[in-house]
Amino acid sequence: MDGKLVAGEVKKQVAQQVQQLEKHGTKPLLATVQVGDDPASASYLKAKHKAADEVGIRSESHHLPADTSQDKLEALLGQLNTNPKVNGILVQLPLPPGFNEEKVIERIIPYKDVDGLHPINAGKLASGYEALVPCTPKGVIKLLNYYKIQVALWVDPLPIFSSTETRPLPSATPRHLTFQG
Repeated sequence: MDGKLVAGEVKKQVAQQVQQLEKHGTKPLLATVQVGDDPASASYLKAKHKAADEVGIRSESHHLPADTSQDKLEALLGQLNTNPKVNGILVQLPLPPGFNEEKVIERIIPYKDVDGLHPINAGKLASGYEALVPCTPKGVIKLLNYYKIQVALWVDPLPIFSSTETRPLPSATPRHLTFQG
């Protein structure tokens, strides 16, 4: 399997979708937020900005010092949420110690949450509704579909993870999933 080949195909499709949006007056804008100076996070975000540029998506970076307060970070997210030019928001995780990541994620309007981590997006996904899918599993599914690889697996009740507890998803029952191209 050639992941770079599949990624190139996906980028072509996204670039075409961006062109269609622009024909209708929408110029997509991704806002990224990094708190602190973690080199791996900076590298990851640099790659996201480059990938956005390659498909015609504008991007802007918001870099806050590690000692930024939770309130200041949430205020920035409030501004990005209400900015009609911003179509997507990505907060780079993990945040430095002392931040409540769950509260930060919940502060992003679900339709601007490009990682699909907001509880509403995660709930829709877990319930089988069309929703924003986190990029890594979506990439794996794209790769499998591209090569027409069928995968069947048995899924036990999905656990919900939080910083304080893990519990089974209340409405989840074991089910059989098949991914096919």
